[in-house]
Amino acid sequence: MKAMKYEEIKPINKARAKKVLAGNDREAICRTLVSVAMFETDRRWAQAQCLKFARHPDSFVRGVAATCLGHLARIHGAIDEDEVVPVVQELLRDRDPATRGKAQDALSDFSTFLGWNGRKLRKLLTAA
Repeated sequence: MKAMKYEEIKPINKARAKKVLAGNDREAICRTLVSVAMFETDRRWAQAQCLKFARHPDSFVRGVAATCLGHLARIHGAIDEDEVVPVVQELLRDRDPATRGKAQDALSDFSTFLGWNGRKLRKLLTAA
């Protein structure tokens, strides 16, 4: 297993992000998703990228996308529930336990930063 290392995430412009996200480099995709989630001012576009990569064949990429959905909730104080919740529910059933954990973390972020109460979260978890 490859050791994790801290890597500073820097802003990336949308044109460059689109180019990287169209590629096949897993590490570059993940770094770009985090940058987009943290710095992109167009929340809906950033959210769309996270949702797209939440269905990526690579479970690590799916997990990063889930984490980034939590970042969007934290940074922007909003997500489009009708679009995000079904995808997070899918991730809660992911075959990879690490990805399922990242989806749980995203729900925790939604609770903390969007004010979702325990009843709402239980309803989502029950539906998953």
